Amino acid sequence: MISLLKKLPKPPINKINWPWTEETDPNIYNLKVEWPKISIVTPSFNQGQFIEETIRSILLQNYPNLEYIIIDGGSTDNTVEVIKKYEPWITFWVSEADKGQSDAINKGLKQSTGEIFNWINSDDCLLPQALFKVGKAFTDSKTQMFIAGSHLIDSERNVIRKNYGRPLQSTEALTIALNPINQPSTFFRTMFVKQSKISSNLHYNMDYELWVKFFCRYTLKEVCKEKTYIAEYRIHDESKTNLESDRTGIAFEKAFTSEKILIFKKLANALEEEKIEYVLDKLCVTGSDYDFILPDGCKKDILRLALYLYVYELSRKLLYAKRFAEGVLLSRIIEVENYPTYMQKDVLHVKRKLKINSFLPWV
Repeated sequence: MISLLKKLPKPPINKINWPWTEETDPNIYNLKVEWPKISIVTPSFNQGQFIEETIRSILLQNYPNLEYIIIDGGSTDNTVEVIKKYEPWITFWVSEADKGQSDAINKGLKQSTGEIFNWINSDDCLLPQALFKVGKAFTDSKTQMFIAGSHLIDSERNVIRKNYGRPLQSTEALTIALNPINQPSTFFRTMFVKQSKISSNLHYNMDYELWVKFFCRYTLKEVCKEKTYIAEYRIHDESKTNLESDRTGIAFEKAFTSEKILIFKKLANALEEEKIEYVLDKLCVTGSDYDFILPDGCKKDILRLALYLYVYELSRKLLYAKRFAEGVLLSRIIEVENYPTYMQKDVLHVKRKLKINSFLPWV
């Protein structure tokens, strides 16, 4: 295998260690396996201060079968200048106006010809040997998804928190309802992503919608989860979460939660659960809308149970947040018999507590 470290542009003088002066040892790929092609898309817009680090963290994996695509939304900072420095090692790139992150990912997805797919944002990074671990996992034809941990970092790459993500639940329905997706560390087979599509009208939860669609089609046995860290997710003043909060006037957490409610509202519509759809519509404050299309081969019984579980989990959160007026709306549509026997006592408890508190004077 060929080392890229000496071939790439020299890093700035003050930059050392990964991914500036270090690389993944190319000799680790000497195993007698056929490494699957991995397609990585970097959606980008005005992240010139971070994108070089992102690019190097991907290229310096030294992965032998990499397709790297950058879709820039017409940046006005130094982003394009940085991209051009690395153009010989980039499979495809473009800089033009788009409709946001999801639209950029979809543009990159259309260009992707690899067997494995993920997107790495222009302010995030991969860690050493990340693609070695991903590629090795997918040499097993049974693997349909790979999950690992990530670091939450600040603008200077100081680690704020290490996150393995929640352990997968005992069933697919519970995993859909209770587990968030650790996006930079989650890789899918490209064919699944192309068939499922990434919803351009979702701004925060397009990755979670993929998660939902995956587990209504595949089983937990088809997921390879490793207790290792392979990516870094950056929070900073110019990150999307902060900029969007300033632009819309809606706190990120509220917008994020509302968009997740929107996904389950659309799921309720697809499953003809009219009462649940009606109530979730009342709780949803996002102005976005989109068409949720049930993927081919989806198991509706799993999705239906996941919907019920999500409604219960949301009502429980509203109870503990003392948002009784909203929670009681959900409690009215919760039918205890729809839940697994071992959960019914807890579901009934939450339902009764919400009903009682809704009559108290502070509501």
